[in-house]
Amino acid sequence: MLPPELPPPPPWIPRGKLWLTLLAPPVFGGLGVLTVFCCKPVNNLLVNNLLLAWLLVGIVSLVGFIVLLVKRRFVPHVTVLLIFGYLIGEAVLCFGVFFGGCVLSFNLHP
Repeated sequence: MLPPELPPPPPWIPRGKLWLTLLAPPVFGGLGVLTVFCCKPVNNLLVNNLLLAWLLVGIVSLVGFIVLLVKRRFVPHVTVLLIFGYLIGEAVLCFGVFFGGCVLSFNLHP
C-alpha cells in the first residue's frame, strides 16, 4: 500500500506587503484627522483634499490586498470572504480613527 499523499501547503503571503495594505488607510487617515482637527480655523479645501487622498489610499490598499490574494491562488469563495473581512476591518479601524480624532478635537478646543 502507498502512503496517503500530503495536502499542499497553504499559500504564503509576504507579511510586509500585507501589513502595508492593512495599516496604510488607518495611519494616513489618522494623520489627516490630526491635521484637520488640530488646526483652527478649518480650511474646507484642506479637508476635501485630505478626504480625497484618504479615499485614494484606501482604494489602492484594497487593490493591493486583492492582488496579494489572487496572486497566491486562494480558493474563490475564500477570497471573497477575505475581501469582505478586509473591508469590514478597515471600516472599523478608519471610523475609530475618525471618531477618536473628533473626541480629541473637542477636548483640545472646548
